[in-house]
Amino acid sequence: MLAAALESMTDAVFISDESGRFIEFNDAFASFHRFGTKAECARHLDEYPEILDVFMDDGEPAPLEKWAVPRALRGETARNAEYTLRRKDTGETWVGSYSFSPIRDDEGVIVGSVVVVSDITDRKRAEEALGDPAARRRIDFQVDDLPEAFGDASLMWQAWVNLLSNAVKFSSTRERPRIRVEGNLSDGEAVYRIRDNGVGFDRADVGKLFGVFQRLHSEEEFPGTGIGLSLVRRIVERHGGRVWAEGEVGTGATFSFSLPVQKEPGPTAVA
Repeated sequence: MLAAALESMTDAVFISDESGRFIEFNDAFASFHRFGTKAECARHLDEYPEILDVFMDDGEPAPLEKWAVPRALRGETARNAEYTLRRKDTGETWVGSYSFSPIRDDEGVIVGSVVVVSDITDRKRAEEALGDPAARRRIDFQVDDLPEAFGDASLMWQAWVNLLSNAVKFSSTRERPRIRVEGNLSDGEAVYRIRDNGVGFDRADVGKLFGVFQRLHSEEEFPGTGIGLSLVRRIVERHGGRVWAEGEVGTGATFSFSLPVQKEPGPTAVA
């Protein structure tokens, strides 16, 4: 059950023993650290300084003792601590939001750590863009009345952030970027659409859009991690929904997803 729970999570989860050896981690751990598979992942914390540069949220390099696992093994607990990571081999940079705590035995002795990480790179870039007053005035942004659906509010928030960040990024080269958020009820589903007038994509590439690390544009053109849309797909499918996209090169794109509509309200509204 533990293995199934770990693999069902979209966030990276890793559990270490008191020495910093990772005894449990999920596929999302591999994706987050830019490994192709779990088998490629280094198994001990001491190996990671040779793989990654890590920076604090103020941009200062983080020595190993200030990384999440050593902090947890010293007894610290934190929520949403931000670190910027950079692969030494590729130079790829991304941002993680870390929550961590120590694991204690029955006598209160620390015997390990548990860390949960969300990739917030696209959200941070969107916040930076929208935080500029070059940006808020230029975007023609419209949100229609949206149908209500039910599910995990935190996960759906991640999905919305990734989709809206995607629209902001790929319409940023337009003189007058336009983003529309629409929704309707159809055949027992709540359907949501995010339209933009950005660079679009070749219809032949539509199958690549929701794959992990699949990029249709270079890092120089449009920085990003290549996992945002794959995360959206995983979240929506966990809720019993589906995702799809339409677009043409030079004319923009529409990303859509659906969620089942429950007759009785679930625990948390997501729209």
